[in-house]
Amino acid sequence: MVRSGSVSGIPWNILLSLLMVLAAFPGWAGKPQRLEAVTLPESLAQWYKPQNKRQVWLHGMFAMRRALQAIDEYAADGDLPRVRDWARKLDDEYRRLEKRVPEWKDYLDYPRLDALNQALASGDVRSIADAARRLSESCQSCHQDNQALAALKYRTPDFSRIELIEGDAGSRYPSFMKSLSRTVNRIRIAAEDGLWPRAGEAGYRLEDQLGLLSHSCIQCHQERDPYERIFGGKTRKAFTDLQRAIAREDLKSLRMSLGEAAVLACARCHSVHKLNADLKKRLFD
Repeated sequence: MVRSGSVSGIPWNILLSLLMVLAAFPGWAGKPQRLEAVTLPESLAQWYKPQNKRQVWLHGMFAMRRALQAIDEYAADGDLPRVRDWARKLDDEYRRLEKRVPEWKDYLDYPRLDALNQALASGDVRSIADAARRLSESCQSCHQDNQALAALKYRTPDFSRIELIEGDAGSRYPSFMKSLSRTVNRIRIAAEDGLWPRAGEAGYRLEDQLGLLSHSCIQCHQERDPYERIFGGKTRKAFTDLQRAIAREDLKSLRMSLGEAAVLACARCHSVHKLNADLKKRLFD
């Protein structure tokens, strides 16, 4: 069964990003091909974090999209002063693009921008709206070539730099996640073989590891909601049920509670972060 918000548990926005990236490579739907490393203009990095305090490039895109919508809506109202005001904002933002990323100047359609300014001089709101719409259509080639790639490179967190301290030793994120996966499997293996004390030790270790992991999330997620979605009440209940199943040596309940915890704590986070992080590594490293 396919739900409206996801396909096989993958949110639509993540799936769409994946398809957009794959579409950039010829033959992706035919014979499997190795993903080659790709590049984006070096000048683009300065307009994104961490090189910049703000996501300047992204907010510039938002500003132009907002201006285009305002022109369209005020043109429908016949409000020429506001149409002109937003058209000037659009012109200013559009002309900044080449200065920020000179490598993308060939994507820019200055004749359509000039047509917009000529329509402004005429005072015909419908002509202005039509010219703005044609200018908007010229943006699609750059978006198709670069939008998904830029989002992957500059808006996907770099987990490899995060270090988690367990006991007296620290490990980078990839190593820690492998250790976490082994702990989960150790619980299931020990329980399947009736080694319940060993399963119990692994269960307590898993809780400690998830505690460390939850604190690492706070480095990026300052608000509480993302934390609660992964480590909230339902997840805590699943781990309480897991410990009770181990204490009762109840294999059926253990399988259920461990599976529930894996969906709530692991799959939810992976569907948002791991897919994009893996794609980023394959494409840009």
